[in-house]
Amino acid sequence: MSYPIFLRTFLAVYRSGSQTRAAEELFLTQPAVSQHIKSLEAHIGKPLFVRETKGVKPTAIAHQLASMISSHLDSIDNIWESFKSSVDQRSGTIYIGGIREFIATQIIPSLSSFLEKNAIRIRFVFDHENLVERLLNNEIDLAIFLHQVSHPNIECEKLYKEEFILVGHPKWKKEISLKKLKSNNTTDLEKIPWISYNENFLFIKEYYQTIFGKPFTGETKIVVEDLWSLLESVLAGMGIAVLPSYFCKQNLKKNNLTLLYNPIEPPTNYFYLGWKKGALRYPIVELVVDHLRKKLRTLRS
Repeated sequence: MSYPIFLRTFLAVYRSGSQTRAAEELFLTQPAVSQHIKSLEAHIGKPLFVRETKGVKPTAIAHQLASMISSHLDSIDNIWESFKSSVDQRSGTIYIGGIREFIATQIIPSLSSFLEKNAIRIRFVFDHENLVERLLNNEIDLAIFLHQVSHPNIECEKLYKEEFILVGHPKWKKEISLKKLKSNNTTDLEKIPWISYNENFLFIKEYYQTIFGKPFTGETKIVVEDLWSLLESVLAGMGIAVLPSYFCKQNLKKNNLTLLYNPIEPPTNYFYLGWKKGALRYPIVELVVDHLRKKLRTLRS
């Protein structure tokens, strides 16, 4: 347990009466401060602060803890300050939230060399329904959204453009006439088993409407709400599917998977990078945002 930093964070919040001011004082982000306090409360088994309109109010156990540790931490700080030459504001922990598949295949690989060069730790929170609330509650620093977010306290920008593509095991290629598909005749596709992400034919319906101008009428043999399982089913030759392009790149390169149709303009979607307004004043947040912009954003506006 990293109790020294937890205790130091607690004391800063206790003395300032605010997690925001404590974060600024310690050169931490608000989500990091919040996590430290939660970890300390979990260890003690009692709440340390009560939220109020303006800041936080210490509980009785908080007053007791502060009286026990303040002189000791102050002594350590005095010793540290006597040797410290500078404060590195570009180090610490960043919390990033978003959907598991995109983070695993795009965000994490893009951070490999970045983490080797910078004294930054990354913690991922896999979520897609509560990202706005998590940002506003200072539980995460950055969020990868599936759509543009309009909120007065959140800043959001396009990060990554994905395409939805029709893919399958190479064996299905001979079953499909490209000439028919170009004339919006989808009878060949409807003879082949389909694999869908859900019962509402997510990805498939939009693909059919965008490319063929009509609703999907095929039959889904398998429904699985997990992209990895869906992809494995396709690779095993159990059917065909519409999948995000970023999720298929490696298997297409290896020829384990084949692109069954290549329209001029496939359906597209954008991932958005968002943060709580004012978060870029923290150097470590700004550093990570700048890196992700350079690595992932394919459309600037």
